[in-house]
Amino acid sequence: MKRKKIVSKYGNGIHGRGRTKEQNELLRRAYGTDLEIVDSDFNLPVMVEKRDTIGAIPLDAKNCAFSKTCQRMYHATMVLFFSTVAYIDLPDENGVVKIYRFMLATKANNAVSVYDKTHDFQPGIYLLKAPPRHKQLETQRRTSMRRRKNPAERRKKMLYQRKRAARIKAKAYVVKTRTRAGVPGMVRNGSGLVFTKVQS
Repeated sequence: MKRKKIVSKYGNGIHGRGRTKEQNELLRRAYGTDLEIVDSDFNLPVMVEKRDTIGAIPLDAKNCAFSKTCQRMYHATMVLFFSTVAYIDLPDENGVVKIYRFMLATKANNAVSVYDKTHDFQPGIYLLKAPPRHKQLETQRRTSMRRRKNPAERRKKMLYQRKRAARIKAKAYVVKTRTRAGVPGMVRNGSGLVFTKVQS
């Protein structure tokens, strides 16, 4: 099957968390409607070598170091890596090519973040994981449909988030202390922000 060559110029939005409109458009342009996107039920190791980083482009889901490694290792032709999710075209047990959706393990996610900021990728073995049930496409689709059908649930969730943000803000308080270095500092705890300042 002949595949259409695409050029990605979306910049910082490509590796953003979640699926932005730009990411959805990139998926549509890359895979069209011919290939099926399915959640993977297996883990996939990715061994990034130094040669994979040569010519790789940070902030580019299609041409980053991870994408080039998958093209080399698995002969994939359409690979997209976002900050938490990856899409790779692979044949199933019957030889039918499908787009498999993977979640990036913590080490791989951190590597993407560092790579996009510093343009320096550390070669090594990384793992792409099968999405857990609560992050699978079907689960997300059902949740989205339920929220659309139940506006009251959406309003309830928004109200809860606003109240929670207000509680966290209210717990931020100023503490007088003496720091050994003699300069103001800031400490972040689990329930809010605690700011410290030098005691005169």
